[in-house]
Amino acid sequence: MSQPITPSLIRLAPVVFVILWATGFVGAKYGTDEAEPFTFLAIRFAITFVILLPFVAPLVLREEGPWMQICHAFLAGVVIHGLYLGGIFFAVDRGIPVGISSLVVALQPFSTAILAWQFLGERLALKKALCFLVALGGVFIVLFPELDIRSAIPGVTAVTFGACIIGMLGISVGSVYQKKFVTSLNLWVSTAAQFAGAACFTAVLS
Repeated sequence: MSQPITPSLIRLAPVVFVILWATGFVGAKYGTDEAEPFTFLAIRFAITFVILLPFVAPLVLREEGPWMQICHAFLAGVVIHGLYLGGIFFAVDRGIPVGISSLVVALQPFSTAILAWQFLGERLALKKALCFLVALGGVFIVLFPELDIRSAIPGVTAVTFGACIIGMLGISVGSVYQKKFVTSLNLWVSTAAQFAGAACFTAVLS
């Protein structure tokens, strides 16, 4: 019998999440020192999918293949993992500082809230909208300390900044898409399908 989740573990979850999320950007820096970013990601996603496959295959067979949901999860993975990490790893490989890339992607909760308001009918509080504008202004100040777009910090170019924006929008669009279309799929199956989609997408780009 599985052990119940205790309140202490619940309180610890946000800390673990932040550590795992933050170290992913550091991994981008070290990973792109040794490999082309999309090849690195394609291998990473493929390994994850292979590890999950033995656990997922019996679930798919037992449920007689909810194939439409799996296809939606596959496409969500292309956007959530493929575009998001692809954009970040590409930008870091092209010289943008890791801290700056993480700062841009930190706008993701706000962009997701706006997309959910538009496409899922969820309520967007005025406070969230104002916080998004303040955060956007903060990112601009960090990128352009002299408030002059011609004086960006080294590594911030139209290409690298655009790639980070694509990554940020990718995870936002993917999250909304998943919430709308992947509604009843087993979490293990959904995760495996997402990594399969991301692996195929980044393999093509590599």
